[in-house]
Amino acid sequence: MMLLVFPDLDALFLKLQPFVQTIVPAGTPVLRGPLNRTAQPAVDHAVMTPLFFKRLRTNVDSYDDPAPESDPGTALFEEGIEQHIQLDFYGAQSANWATAASNVFRSAYAVDALAPTCAPLYADEARMIPLVTGEEQYLERWSLTAVLQYNPVTVVPQQFADAAEVVLVEVDTRFPPP
Repeated sequence: MMLLVFPDLDALFLKLQPFVQTIVPAGTPVLRGPLNRTAQPAVDHAVMTPLFFKRLRTNVDSYDDPAPESDPGTALFEEGIEQHIQLDFYGAQSANWATAASNVFRSAYAVDALAPTCAPLYADEARMIPLVTGEEQYLERWSLTAVLQYNPVTVVPQQFADAAEVVLVEVDTRFPPP
């Protein structure tokens, strides 16, 4: 059995992308970065790039014993993760989009939009980081870091015993000291 992780980073981005799409005009591309061997879209757009994550707590362990069925059981290990994601907005309105993203990310609106997959913690202030294109032109880019929490669970196979036979043994008699 392969180890399973849920929700995984893909699920996190599937939840975050529609949220970012509410910040930009309808039809604006919202892509997951990094964009390898792909040209920047010719239209205004947004890119979401995972930066790093940090453990927030120790694991929460639970177990699933399917007894009396013969299926193997599982152990579930939940980890609290603080995920940092860079949100880049490109184009003439990118400053406004980044300001809105920073503001809305700290609201109940974001909590509702991202639940139950993850929860927004905070976002820093937007900053202007112009990008020099392949044509050596400046492309306006505003960037911020959004931080959210999610709790991925890793599922591993686990054997369980339905019954155990306990036998008392006098240790000193059975295994005499040296």
